[in-house]
Amino acid sequence: MQNDIVATPAPVFNINPPHVDPVERRAEIDLVIELATAAIPKAQMRKLGRLSYAPARDDDDFSYFAEIRSEPIGASGLEFRFPMPASEMGRNDPVDIAAEVADGAVQIALGASRLRKVVGIVREIADDALRPAVGGIAEARIVAIGMTPDRAGGDAKVTVDVEMLGDDLTMNVERACEFVEHGGLDRLEQRLQEFAAKHIARRALLARAKVSGTPGWIDDSASRILDHAGFDRGQAFGMLRSDRQVDFTFRGKNGHDTMGSVYWDDGVVRGYVEDCSRGRAFRLEAKVLTIKCSCLPATIAASLVGRSLGELIEIDYIPGNALIIEAEELGDRLQLRLEIGETSIKEAIGS
Repeated sequence: MQNDIVATPAPVFNINPPHVDPVERRAEIDLVIELATAAIPKAQMRKLGRLSYAPARDDDDFSYFAEIRSEPIGASGLEFRFPMPASEMGRNDPVDIAAEVADGAVQIALGASRLRKVVGIVREIADDALRPAVGGIAEARIVAIGMTPDRAGGDAKVTVDVEMLGDDLTMNVERACEFVEHGGLDRLEQRLQEFAAKHIARRALLARAKVSGTPGWIDDSASRILDHAGFDRGQAFGMLRSDRQVDFTFRGKNGHDTMGSVYWDDGVVRGYVEDCSRGRAFRLEAKVLTIKCSCLPATIAASLVGRSLGELIEIDYIPGNALIIEAEELGDRLQLRLEIGETSIKEAIGS
């Protein structure tokens, strides 16, 4: 007997707001910049130039640090940087933050000439790490090198901003930050090498997308999740032009029984869906389906590999032809890694 998890009609769905209000966040950063600029002596401001906001990809993610920057200082080209993590928005007095910014900026302005050697080492590391990603239809490049001093005179942190292809196959800034001492430059080199490898792989995907006349692809689960939620595909793709991920809830009296999201992953819009009702029967995340063993017939996990999901269970949000490529029992749960079909975005939205 086939086991089914079948969705009910979903007339109500709710789009979750972003983690951080971008207007409020920018207003806070601009206020800190204004206060810090007023506090820095004019002699140092002439070296620093104008302070401004240094954006980077996924700035609204709580784990990501946006930064305040100066202009390049002297022959070194070094920028002063100060991290403004989204997770701390609204928690601290802007006057206190501005005082820290001013102190750090003055330290860098006064010490820029003696930091020239460190900057040279960092630039050499970055150039070598990113060399494989130079050239081609989309060229990765270093756009800035910055430094954040430690207030207590300890280890400084260096930032390398790289313009490169992101998950959505568009160019934007990715940021690598590491301390200078205690193996930090080795970790920085490894991070930049990872940037280069990702960029090269995405460059090949971009070439495929251009030939196909599409901005990317969508997997069949993401399409089904949107359709069952009543979320117009065109609207979702429009939001994904500026956001890496769009979160929403649907089903139930108030539209909160099921969590869903669509997000970019190396040129493909993928879907996340989780049952939030009392039973919490399943979750699909990063092509891994986690499901209660009680929903399934007695079986051995290893015997599932190579079979289609539809032979085992029907879940409206996942096509039955999804292939099980790995299976593992975890207590009363079963994890199934799936290979899911994909369609061009152009075809999926009918344009």
